[in-house]
Amino acid sequence: MPIGTLGFPFVMGKASSFALGISLAQPSVKFFLLDGDGSVLMNLGSLITIADKAPRNLYHFVMENGVYATTGGQDIPGRGNTSIEKMGKAAGYAHTYHFSDLESFSNSIGNVLQQEGPVLICTDVVPDNMTPEEHVPAPKVPEVGLVPPPDTRKLILDNLRREFGLIN
Repeated sequence: MPIGTLGFPFVMGKASSFALGISLAQPSVKFFLLDGDGSVLMNLGSLITIADKAPRNLYHFVMENGVYATTGGQDIPGRGNTSIEKMGKAAGYAHTYHFSDLESFSNSIGNVLQQEGPVLICTDVVPDNMTPEEHVPAPKVPEVGLVPPPDTRKLILDNLRREFGLIN
């Protein structure tokens, strides 16, 4: 499968929606989306939409630094209390990963990229506007054993229909 390379500037949060569209339009080309944790949080609905459309050729990389580096390093909401990898899994991505060190990433990425997507690959990184000494990593999200209902999508759709008065 050929690899697609595109470079487009985006309003924060919209890259995942755009990547979904081009990956569906070009199913024989592998697409790598480079996203930030703050950007993902600004468009969380895209995780469910991507999982629902299930593009086999989309590899969604999320660089997790815990801050909005583009706007000066403000903490993202829920820093240290949320897991984008777990959100992707609950949304229905075919495969999800979280790498906290370069060695495990390097040892695993070859196998990860052989899997059919959508694949979510989260990596811990230091913000580019900070030195490693200035960056205070977010605390790790504790394992709490939460499991989404078997048909989360149906539950969400039923709640929306109820909210809009389409069902009782």
